Amino acid sequence: MAFPIYIKAAGSKKISVAKEIKEVNRLRLRFELGMARKINSLLSKVAREAAQAYSSGVSISLATRDLEKEFGAIFNAQYTSVINAFAGRVMRDRKQEPDFFALIQRYQRQQGTRDIVAVSETTRRSIAKAIDIGEADGLGVAATSKLIVQRTSGAIGRSRAATIARTETHAAASYATEESTRSLNLPNQ
Repeated sequence: MAFPIYIKAAGSKKISVAKEIKEVNRLRLRFELGMARKINSLLSKVAREAAQAYSSGVSISLATRDLEKEFGAIFNAQYTSVINAFAGRVMRDRKQEPDFFALIQRYQRQQGTRDIVAVSETTRRSIAKAIDIGEADGLGVAATSKLIVQRTSGAIGRSRAATIARTETHAAASYATEESTRSLNLPNQ
């Protein structure tokens, strides 16, 4: 079976597969970069606050108590934007009104909540591990605080933020495309 050069769209309109792939990749990358910047910023903030809490002898849990809420704000804004964009691409030129709100709500319940909690817990574990390493190596308060920042933000944080953003963007985009395609009884995209 040969790979098609064009696919049918609404009516007699044809869409170039190569152009469609290029556009989808451009959109995903734009969404990924925006989310990665926000996550990296949050990781840096949390690392500074955790290091400050450790230096002050305050419980680290105070510095990380709002992680789910803060990650949730970033993730849910991302889900809304990505699902609107990708479901909108499928629905474009068709005579049905999409129910983006229902798609977004369903995705947040099915996937989002679990991912937000997982990312928050991983961040907490990273901070705790830095403290454990610092104390086991006898680094002292200042060096351990610095280790918290290094292991939570910086190059590690940027890499982690990019991975999270890529994963969440692609998952939400795939979900939006699949669900909107299914709702229109179209062949797989």
